Amino acid sequence: MSPRACALILMLGVPCAAQQPLHERGDPCRVVLHSPLYALLDEPVVRLAIVLDNPGNKPVSFRGAPVDTEGRLRPSGDWALEIRRWSGGSGALERTLHVAGGKRDMLPPGGSRRWTCTVPVEELFDRGGSYELEVRVGQCKDAGHVGVCGRQRSPAGITIRVAPTRRTWFTGEAVTARLTVRTEGPGPRDLATGGDYRGIGRHARFVFAAESLAGHVAVDPVGSCVHMGGISRPARATPGQPYEDDIAIADYLRFPGPGTYRVRAYVDVLTFGSRESSNLFDYVPAGVFDVDLRLPTAEEATARVDELARKGRRRVGLVDLADLRHPVYLAPILARLAAAKQREEIECLLDGLGAIPTVPATRALLRLADDERAIVRQSAWRNLAWRLPRLIDSRVVVGSTPRSQVGPFWEPLSFVPELVAPLRASMLRALAKENAAALYYVAEVVRATGNGGFAEPVAAAAARIAPEPPSSETVQRAVSALAGAAGVLRGSPVAASRDSSFGRLCVWVGMLPGGFATGIDWELLVSGDAQTLSRARELPAEFAKWPK
Repeated sequence: MSPRACALILMLGVPCAAQQPLHERGDPCRVVLHSPLYALLDEPVVRLAIVLDNPGNKPVSFRGAPVDTEGRLRPSGDWALEIRRWSGGSGALERTLHVAGGKRDMLPPGGSRRWTCTVPVEELFDRGGSYELEVRVGQCKDAGHVGVCGRQRSPAGITIRVAPTRRTWFTGEAVTARLTVRTEGPGPRDLATGGDYRGIGRHARFVFAAESLAGHVAVDPVGSCVHMGGISRPARATPGQPYEDDIAIADYLRFPGPGTYRVRAYVDVLTFGSRESSNLFDYVPAGVFDVDLRLPTAEEATARVDELARKGRRRVGLVDLADLRHPVYLAPILARLAAAKQREEIECLLDGLGAIPTVPATRALLRLADDERAIVRQSAWRNLAWRLPRLIDSRVVVGSTPRSQVGPFWEPLSFVPELVAPLRASMLRALAKENAAALYYVAEVVRATGNGGFAEPVAAAAARIAPEPPSSETVQRAVSALAGAAGVLRGSPVAASRDSSFGRLCVWVGMLPGGFATGIDWELLVSGDAQTLSRARELPAEFAKWPK
């Protein structure tokens, strides 16, 4: 996502008809936020995407659209967008965007519609703070929160600067910047440090944005400044003795490749103990600087992989193997993986491989899914599960998650149609032999890329690992995932009877059509504990007959 923008995706329900709003039918509205939850006032635009989803079995009607034919944010007809600024725990409506008119439109059952637009920042926000954007269509509404920062001033008597510790790095190195706080007052200045990282794994007091001279954008890997506190420590700046601290840029930015990047840094005024309100996002500009990234040599790439692999998940300069990401690291990762024996090292190497967004990396993961080492196979399936394409019809709903929400961030770069056949062959082999820990991830891949022919192999896998209601949480998770995968397959239902294994019964349950009433909460059944699972055999008299 661009540092010029906060990309906000609002997934909401839509009225089934003007006379029967969606919320009265009991269908859930959905809101999904992808990308950073902040916008920068000194950048030109905010990018918004609004996705309308109709999970019902009837067409829905609405008037107007959130975006006009020229791609501008102009909510019309049944659509409106309200902007609220939050302060002291409550939101005050600042303005509503809405225009009259709009053509009548129709969304078919299981259909979805997506609009995107680029909005000048000044159309939405005129000052920093915490904002809520609420989209309404008919009687349905959903909201997302955006933090806006960048125009506040530093406290009087304080000078802040964030600058790189050096200008040139190779991709995969732990790029760092140094925070320097100077006081011009007659005495020392106490500063606040820490207390802002729990839940996001980095200090929320810093925000960075970067774009290369060629227009390539560095993305925020976390996408949030909202945290749950953490341990604080005292710090002090005195005249002639500034306070300094190093910042790991990798915790805030993922650079897409080599190039020269213009980086902008912001620091929360809470650092100086002078926040004037309880709002988040009271940030001040702290520096603009350039960073040059080059490709590592083969020797540098190998040394970097070896260093990180030895450390496992103990981060080095707040970079681990999954942060390397560039294809230049594929060969050294595979070379070290061939001889790796320790579980943690193998998992870290597979995470590094899974983070490389290329087709050769996907091919390598498919080969490793048949490796003789069980932990290698399990880690390979875990990394395949999130990066594969969505080959199943997007209208299928798994629980409350539409198929259109499930899929990889790098799909266009990491997959080609030629991989479908070997992938499905590998999936069948895994269903026939893998243990419950690996089957949990195999089921996620089946859910994304399987077809109707996988229903019986999925049932057989569930029956193999769960002949009776399992007490193991690992087996319960695997059976639940397999039943969920079966629910999205287009094929004939699996055969089952009262005497079937527990695993097969759960898959049968997962393929039940919606609305089949038996007096049993099937969703709870499939995902519940052993006592709940034992009710699987409390079935109608004609259990083996597929319900009409």
